[in-house]
Amino acid sequence: MQWTRFFPAVEHARVLLEDGSIGSVNSLHSDFPDPCYDFQYAPMVFGAANKPTAVVATGGPTPGAARAAIAQYGSDGVAVFPLSTFGVEFPEITEIYGSKGRITLEQPGHCPTTITIRRHENEGPYRYRNSNTPAPIETVEYPLPMTIATMPNQGGFVYMGNAVHRCVAAGLTECPQYPKADSMATMELIDATAQNTVTANM
Repeated sequence: MQWTRFFPAVEHARVLLEDGSIGSVNSLHSDFPDPCYDFQYAPMVFGAANKPTAVVATGGPTPGAARAAIAQYGSDGVAVFPLSTFGVEFPEITEIYGSKGRITLEQPGHCPTTITIRRHENEGPYRYRNSNTPAPIETVEYPLPMTIATMPNQGGFVYMGNAVHRCVAAGLTECPQYPKADSMATMELIDATAQNTVTANM
């Protein structure tokens, strides 16, 4: 189970992707040291049935090592995962780039309460067609239902708990926010990066 998917900001992003609000999606950038949080965005953005055509990773399993991974989805899309370490001030945001806009899940990207949406009618960067004027911005905040003073936004676990209760009550065997296909695609991507890790012999 991936609690990230149940945050309202992430569900908002999923709806925007499904209705084509930012046009054709080209790339996903997600930055968090634990790849399961980053990689789960790939099937949400590109579809669980859309398997990567190439996966490459750098670094290794050494704790604290700097690493990165890239998943290519044909000529249509790419997912970039810096996989920063907890020893640096990493941005921890997730961004989805489309032909008519951009979605930003603000820090902390693995449990966000704020989504920023930039969208416009024509394809291509808005600023290059409008005298370097930034694209229109819409920001939506989803305050946590409860506060727990430990790690960031731990009160957000209630979203997943409530979703599970709704699914049980409805007789569902999986949650729409994170179906089995998405879970399997995430694990396959984690496996692929382990198998396609490149290291230089210096």
